[in-house]
Amino acid sequence: MTDAVLEAAPAALPKAVTPAYRHFALGLLVAIYTVNFLDRQVINILAEPIKNDLKLADWQVGLLSGFAFGLEGAIDRWVDSLNAQLKANGRRLDSIMLVGDDAVIVKRKAD
Repeated sequence: MTDAVLEAAPAALPKAVTPAYRHFALGLLVAIYTVNFLDRQVINILAEPIKNDLKLADWQVGLLSGFAFGLEGAIDRWVDSLNAQLKANGRRLDSIMLVGDDAVIVKRKAD
């Protein structure tokens, strides 16, 4: 019984990550973080013109710059986690981005 276990093929080891790939991954993450930061700042920079143009109250601008970003992020993370869970079971979700990554239509699709 133990001989059969010892003769089994060894598990494949993961490939080593090259330093060039590490630098690429780090640069990509920094670029994504920078775009995310600038996206948040655009709303804050343009808050006053948006407020005047749409005749919004201060609390409405606050919801736009704080709660709306948080809600969109929470929904996005929920869809991603559900997609990962379904992918483990052989299914997946299709997401259609309507306006950037802010509005998402999700439908379930069996593979």
